[in-house]
Amino acid sequence: MLEFYLVRHGQTLFNQKDLVQGACDSPLTKIGRKQAENLGKNMKDLHFDLCYSSPSERAMDTGNAIASVQGLEMHLDKRLKEMNFGDLEGDRNGALWSNHATTFEELIEIGWVDRGGENLEMVNQRIYSFFNDMVHQYDNKKILIASHGMYIMMALKTLNEDEKMAQVLANSQIENCSVSKLVYDEGHFKVVFVNDISYREEENI
Repeated sequence: MLEFYLVRHGQTLFNQKDLVQGACDSPLTKIGRKQAENLGKNMKDLHFDLCYSSPSERAMDTGNAIASVQGLEMHLDKRLKEMNFGDLEGDRNGALWSNHATTFEELIEIGWVDRGGENLEMVNQRIYSFFNDMVHQYDNKKILIASHGMYIMMALKTLNEDEKMAQVLANSQIENCSVSKLVYDEGHFKVVFVNDISYREEENI
């Protein structure tokens, strides 16, 4: 069995300012750095075997706050990067909406290819590629993954094979420094929990 703990990065400057942040980057805020620090302390007893991160600075800084506590090497993988929003990067988040989409799901499926970005199919290709490599390369490992909100939600929805959890995911979000758990066992993926923010809280240390 493989256990994947997917962690979204801490609060960033662009999160704070409500700006589009996919392929582009912005630094963690003071709050975001503290959230990541708390993660490192609260997750120390999980004893990860491996740590993978998106190469975006916000994800690396968050992942390293956990990995450094456990003396783990950080492996960077561009397949874990956030969805690319093309020339809308850095604009207000409201600018992402298209006149051709009536729901958020439709919006993601259409994507922003015409603006130089990605759509759902393109991100899913990265998701399948990464996790297929993981299940063929490792066994009986606990793996930390530091990534991004939309990427994590797409991965959970795409890979999950549990019908009850699919209903939960449909009404969930991925908050800054939240933790979600995905397991792979006997050829199947299943989401165990999603968007657990308790690990980022000071009182749990």
